[in-house]
Amino acid sequence: MAPTNPAQSGSWCAPTTPARKYTPGLDSVLQAGVLLNMYLFYGGTTRGFMNGANYNGQGSAYEPQVSSYDYDAPLDEAGNATPKFLAFREVIARYRPANQPLPPVPATTPADTYLALRAWGKGVVWANGHNLGRYWAIGPQQTLYLPAEWLKSGANDIPVLQLPKPQQATLSFLNHAILAELRPTAQP
Repeated sequence: MAPTNPAQSGSWCAPTTPARKYTPGLDSVLQAGVLLNMYLFYGGTTRGFMNGANYNGQGSAYEPQVSSYDYDAPLDEAGNATPKFLAFREVIARYRPANQPLPPVPATTPADTYLALRAWGKGVVWANGHNLGRYWAIGPQQTLYLPAEWLKSGANDIPVLQLPKPQQATLSFLNHAILAELRPTAQP
């Protein structure tokens, strides 16, 4: 069995790895008839301040982690299919017997949402008492996942701790994540 990690658990301002880097290897492994185990297939969120950092000793950079870990996974934090998922699915379909079609693509979760924080700089967001995580406009993570279960009908309390003083006064919501946009000049 060949293990592989199709996701990326990266630091701020680190690029993601496109599906085209993984699909040739996936194709050759399946063509050889080798069993495959993909771990980190599903993305997730580290809430609060526990997402950690990488440091490899003297001479290396301190690399704080983004709030969405495995943000480059084939399924995002809400369980939605990403372009990487669809690329893998296309390769896998070539090796399925004709009478065994692949199951349907997971449907988008309509009630889940993402806070769009590109224009906000650097800080932390809460929603109705839940810490959603940290954000930083340098990327690659430009959104924070907000599960539907944490939203109330009517008014919601969403405080933002922005460092330094925010230029923004309004939050925007999206129906998809933005997890691969680098903006290294977007310093707070």
